[in-house]
Amino acid sequence: ANTRESIKIKKNGTYLDDEEIIEKNMEMGTMKMVTKYRGKDNNKPALIYKTYTISENEYTVEKKVDYLNTEQKILRNRYHYKRVSEK
Repeated sequence: ANTRESIKIKKNGTYLDDEEIIEKNMEMGTMKMVTKYRGKDNNKPALIYKTYTISENEYTVEKKVDYLNTEQKILRNRYHYKRVSEK
């Protein structure tokens, strides 16, 4: 399964594909970027937040869901990848 995915930075760096970039910073060699977009989760309208954290040896993506018209917020998923050195 060789798949390829691309992400485009749009509107002078304020969007990552169709997700608005609401925060980005670089601290001690780690870049963190938070995006937000309206969508549906579990067939319910929601604001969806994704946090991308990238360092020299690690990459993490977290997806948080804030359901509209409720107080319910959840962490939908978290993917963490780490470079492993070969011996």
